[in-house]
Amino acid sequence: MIRHLLIVFAFAGILACSTTDDSPQLNGTWIWTRTTGGIAGLDQTPESTDNIQKLEITSENITYFVNGEKTNTTPYTLEVRTSGIYQKEVPMLIFENGNQLIYALNKDTLTLTDDLVDGFMHSYTRER
Repeated sequence: MIRHLLIVFAFAGILACSTTDDSPQLNGTWIWTRTTGGIAGLDQTPESTDNIQKLEITSENITYFVNGEKTNTTPYTLEVRTSGIYQKEVPMLIFENGNQLIYALNKDTLTLTDDLVDGFMHSYTRER
């Protein structure tokens, strides 16, 4: 009986990890909270810049807004690639122009990080 339960839980775990669409967790509107990094050690927030920035993410595009005005829409794909800074495979947003951002999602917090030693880290919270 216990053996059967273990097999069922193992199978359920495998199914939970399998998905045909990797982006639903990212889909939605994200409000910028902070940008840090760069060679100068930048630390910016909406309060320090007087800018409200948002991302609207769909399964195909990211649209950028600054103070309510749409500034850019760009297609992207999700891939796992070897990071230049971490030297291991990490999830990345890949853009048509070749740019790539490492992404990390923790509940309602999204972090986008340049894959560069002196790059920037951008933090967002999910809009409710």
